[in-house]
Amino acid sequence: MKQAQREPEREGANVAPRATVRRRLFWLYRCRAPGVRAQSIQVIQSAWASASRGHEVTLAVQASRPGVGAHEVLRFYGLTPVPTLHLHVLHPHNALAGVQHRFVLTRWLAQGGGVVIARSKRYADRLLAWAPGRVRVVLEAHEVDSAQAEERGQDPRALRQLEARVLSRAVGVVANCEGTAKLLRAQHPSAPEMAVLHNATHVSRRRTPVGPGDGLGYAGSLRPEKDTAILQHAPLPLDVIGPDRPAGWQDLGGVPTCFLGPVPHGELPDRLVRYSALILTEGGGLFGRSLTSPLKLWDYLAVGRPVVAADTPAIQAALASVGASAVPYTVGDVASFQRACHRAQDASVSPIVRTWDERAEQLDDALDRWL
Repeated sequence: MKQAQREPEREGANVAPRATVRRRLFWLYRCRAPGVRAQSIQVIQSAWASASRGHEVTLAVQASRPGVGAHEVLRFYGLTPVPTLHLHVLHPHNALAGVQHRFVLTRWLAQGGGVVIARSKRYADRLLAWAPGRVRVVLEAHEVDSAQAEERGQDPRALRQLEARVLSRAVGVVANCEGTAKLLRAQHPSAPEMAVLHNATHVSRRRTPVGPGDGLGYAGSLRPEKDTAILQHAPLPLDVIGPDRPAGWQDLGGVPTCFLGPVPHGELPDRLVRYSALILTEGGGLFGRSLTSPLKLWDYLAVGRPVVAADTPAIQAALASVGASAVPYTVGDVASFQRACHRAQDASVSPIVRTWDERAEQLDDALDRWL
């Protein structure tokens, strides 16, 4: 099997254009790093991209293990240091990390404050109660907690009240996809202006495929709510990247499934581009239908291989946002899934790279309107 060609990075590919207005931004989310969880990747890449545009950005992450430093965190995600990114690596222990996080935020406020990008509604609620009138908050919403609780049969009232408190005091909302924005607006008609900013990937993860590729690839967890059980019916050899083989897994499609275990973040594109097609599953629940812009989709599109994707409105909207297409299958329908895997072998696609730099530019446009 021929190896794919790594796309040469353009000069300055690690540096986005400078912003016309320089702001002080604080990313309010204590993710663990380094690590491959979607929240960690999304927050760190977003903060880095805004810093690369000239903003003074402060971000505090919790070390995933002892001894981790800021340079190691950046290197894990393929990023270089930026003078305007103030990355604080907190203690691995939750209690100590919490104390340190509050100290970093307090010092940032004492130095003049600015705009808080709150990836957590609970953090935003506490901050707005603690420092009323001292800070402007933009809520970044990747879910609608009250509606998801209701779907699970839980009492949504406390979560709806939390959403209402934060939305009543936020200057704007960044939604990860159209479905999140629509549902938030339906639940809270008086919410502030919203901007839909889909997720992205780093420009360095683009690849140019060589040859037809071999077999199917799937990257990520095997959470049952994402209908990942359908992978057992893969009609072609399948590699699963990330989790170990679960107990009770059966190769019901008649071909073997290989569980590769975790692949380093920086090596994933070179692995993905080897396959003839890449699989993106989603469940039929509220999250899969309406509230997701999967990071793996943007990595898949960047390597230029056909994508077999669950046919949900959220996935359709994400693809449409960049003019991309996938080979769809009906959620939960084994025959539809198998037909899509075979059809993907004849599909022709080109790499499509939506970068974090582009997303940061869209965030700047939204902040210009709101502030």
